[in-house]
Amino acid sequence: MVTKLKGTMGEIVHPDQTCGVPGRRVADSLALIRDTIQYITDRNIRTAQVCLDQEKAFDHVSHEFMERVLQGFGLGERFCHYVRIMYTDIFSSVMVNGWKTDPFPIRSGVRQGCLPSPSLFVLAIELLAEYISKNPSIRGIPTPGDAKKEVKCTLYMDDVTLFCMDGKSVQSLLEGCKDFGKASGSKLRVKALRPLGPM
Repeated sequence: MVTKLKGTMGEIVHPDQTCGVPGRRVADSLALIRDTIQYITDRNIRTAQVCLDQEKAFDHVSHEFMERVLQGFGLGERFCHYVRIMYTDIFSSVMVNGWKTDPFPIRSGVRQGCLPSPSLFVLAIELLAEYISKNPSIRGIPTPGDAKKEVKCTLYMDDVTLFCMDGKSVQSLLEGCKDFGKASGSKLRVKALRPLGPM
């Protein structure tokens, strides 16, 4: 499974996401954020930086949603079958002061510490990244030399940093996050929202 994911992640996952894709590093995200803020400051661009994260990221992704995403990305029935085996009819118990609870079903989340888990999570959140990058209502920072290209966001796992040019962009972003949460079972929250550039 891990080998299959490693071979396809770079083709499926947008360059905005730097986790779980061979050849990409968190340092790439940090450098983009630093350089974008410097560019905004140098040119006095009025904008907003929005930082999102997902509450208990690994615990809230619906298994049904994850399977639909994997099928949508064309990972094949055999691959989806193995993921289904890992996440169908699973139960857990909790040990409290030496007492074990009755087993209860697990219907969402990816297993922490399991090798394919980061990649599976990244594929699930990729739909949010696609929504952001393709939505014309979310206006990012025009790049030097090509005003048609914009810096909108960078992601590392569930940590999302965005640059929005106006209030309408922020509103569209929040609406998209709400829709993504409903579809995926995720709980996205705004960690920070701060103005950049001239006040």
